Amino acid sequence: FTTSTDSMGLFRVYPTRPTLFPNGEADLAALVDAPTLEQQARVSSDIVTGLPQPESIKPEDLYSAFSSPTAGLLMCWQYSGSTSKSVAELNRLWSFIQDPLFDPKAHEGF
Repeated sequence: FTTSTDSMGLFRVYPTRPTLFPNGEADLAALVDAPTLEQQARVSSDIVTGLPQPESIKPEDLYSAFSSPTAGLLMCWQYSGSTSKSVAELNRLWSFIQDPLFDPKAHEGF
């Protein structure tokens, strides 16, 4: 089923004829009656919402969102400085780090 063209020349194509064409004024409750959408009393959980307070973040927690501290450090590198680093550049850096000739202790500073 194809709708009529609107004032901007847009139209919708549906696999079957819809039973309702919602307007911009309708809210979700007016359009659906799924029991899963009913409001329920909120149950407390251990899920943390929002950002933690800076003083509550310990150094050992900095990379807990990553599979390892190494992965976290690589992500920090990718998203620091220029934001145009690609996944290919990250993979190339990783290939250099994995090279048997690479020795991170060979240089005090770079």
